[in-house]
Formats: sequence, C-alpha cells, structure tokens
Amino acid sequence: MLTAGFGGYALKINMGYQTLLIIAVIAVFVHVAEEYRFGWVEWANGFISGITVKQFIIVNILFVILCIVATMIDEKHIVFSSSVFALLLINSLAHIAPTIKQKKYSPGLVSAILLFIPIGIVGYTDLLNNNSMTIQEFKISILFGVLWMSVPFIFQVVRVARDK
Repeated sequence: MLTAGFGGYALKINMGYQTLLIIAVIAVFVHVAEEYRFGWVEWANGFISGITVKQFIIVNILFVILCIVATMIDEKHIVFSSSVFALLLINSLAHIAPTIKQKKYSPGLVSAILLFIPIGIVGYTDLLNNNSMTIQEFKISILFGVLWMSVPFIFQVVRVARDK
C-alpha cells in the first residue's frame, strides 16, 4: 500500500511499488503523445535549432526503456528504480519553467503536471515514509534522475559543437 501526505492529509492508495512504476510507464506514453501531438520538436527548436523528430523519437524510446527496466528491477535496486520518479519530477520542471518564463504552453506540460508530479511525489513519499529507502539512497536517486534528464541536453550541446 502506498501512502503519501499532502498538506497534512494522508492519501492511502492500495497498490504496490511495481504498480506505480507501471503507471509511470503509461504516463510516459501519454506525455510523449502530448509532446508529439502539440509540436514539442517545433517548440524546442525555438531554443536550439536542429532538433529533429528522429532525435525526439530516440530520446523518448530511451525514456520508455529506462522506465520499463525500472519496473523490471522493482525494489531490488531501489536507487535505480526510484530514479524514474526524479526524472519525472525534473522533466516536469523542464516544462513548467519555460512555460512560466515565456507565458507560452510547452508541449507536455499538462501530462507533466497531472501525471508526472503526482507519481513522483507519491513514489518518493511512500519510499521515505515506509523506510524503504534511506535519505542517502534518495539523494543518489535524485542524482541519477538529473543524469537521465541531462542526456538529451548533453546530446544537443555535442551536436551543436560538432556542427560548428
């Protein structure tokens, strides 16, 4: 059973850790569909030119694979599997910040807010509240999430440097 606290209220959800990871995989598919449908590639090219649909597809296939692997290893490697929650939360920030700054919708924003943030919060809250993860493991998990999120950015920096 997952338990998450929100503003002094406890939310008890009758599902296991692996089920939440499976829900994360489904949320990623929804998120990628939103990004694709509403033109994330075109939107992102407003920041850095040369991003292609092929790159978008490759990055998102890796995103899905990471989430599936996390589901397969479940609690056996809690730092790795829970890093998906960090990735979801960080990805949400990568949609929220530019939307606020530009006052313009970032494709993927809706699913990030409605799916990624709750999944990330519930996942980490449950792990920490049930002592299934130490604070040290939590911090390392966050670092892995930052690493996963940095991969597409590093790829673009390398691509731009190579093209110059």
